[in-house]
Amino acid sequence: MNRSRVFRKTAVTLVALLVFGLVRMPVESRLTERFVEAGLIDELPLTELRELAGQSVAFAVLGGLRPMLAIYLTLHAFDAWSYRKWETVEKDYRMITTLLPEDIDSWKTGAWHKIYNASASALYDDPSAPEAVRQRDAREWIDKGIAFLEKGIEHNPKSAVLHHDLARVYHDKLDRPCLAAEHYRLSMEGDYPKSYARRFYGYFLARCPGREREAYDYLMTLYHQGESQRLPTLIQRIKELEEKLAIPEANRIPEKDPDEEMRKRYPHYDQVAP
Repeated sequence: MNRSRVFRKTAVTLVALLVFGLVRMPVESRLTERFVEAGLIDELPLTELRELAGQSVAFAVLGGLRPMLAIYLTLHAFDAWSYRKWETVEKDYRMITTLLPEDIDSWKTGAWHKIYNASASALYDDPSAPEAVRQRDAREWIDKGIAFLEKGIEHNPKSAVLHHDLARVYHDKLDRPCLAAEHYRLSMEGDYPKSYARRFYGYFLARCPGREREAYDYLMTLYHQGESQRLPTLIQRIKELEEKLAIPEANRIPEKDPDEEMRKRYPHYDQVAP
């Protein structure tokens, strides 16, 4: 079965579901209002929904079809992704997260498409385009992805996952260690934080201009917690800070710089090391 037939069948199913939702709307609208008043679900921004998808979809959502519509839009976005229709993917995930603002995976996936997939497509799909134009378009998608994650955090301020993803964008894509450090710190305060966020906060704080002493004290606190924290990158960052801060030899940690041996063996190691 080809894509067009699958999509038509899915669309017909969606229409049937929407009609069913309209029939149920009077009863479930009252139920939705009670859930919103009780704080069990978020109130939907219907104005935004109407702008994105029209009046009928907004009414159907009030009829209790939020999850079903979100599933359909996720499938639609997947289809658009396969054809590199990035504006469609963007609109679909905007609708999905409007319908289900508490769905962390949708914020995460929507941002990933913009920051990594759409930006790479802008950069590499048309090599005949001027380099400056391709770089500009790629950066625009990265900025859109960052804004999307920030909006997700507004709805889910305690999401360690979204703060972690934003931190990774700042150090992977934009080389902004201060912002990376800040979002790793915020991720530690969120729900279900990654165990390595404590070290990553220190690693990027160490590369934040003007905060070297703060980073050194923080990393030394981790260092004194024992062998489980004394990973090569932590040792390396401490050694770098010892040099920058002119820490007396007597107060320096005894471990050697983990890259020292590599530098001896490979003269150009510093040019390729992360």
